[in-house]
Amino acid sequence: MFSITEAGEDDNYWSSADCPKTSGHRFFRVTAGNSVTSTIKWDRKPSAPECATTPPGSATAATYLVEMSTPGFAKVQTSFVESD
Repeated sequence: MFSITEAGEDDNYWSSADCPKTSGHRFFRVTAGNSVTSTIKWDRKPSAPECATTPPGSATAATYLVEMSTPGFAKVQTSFVESD
């Protein structure tokens, strides 16, 4: 799962679990001691559980926290600043 949350907030602004696409899986084989980098494009729009209609607008200038998790591995977190 991949999620984006505005810093200081509890609820996800966007989550891959809200409206998953069935054809968008990516699989990587990474040997011990190595890493892989992947770029994900975000249109700054919020997501909603079960593909519900999202509120209008897009993310404002702020600091956002990104979290990625997959079963069997520790969560990975980082942050970024979105500017207008």
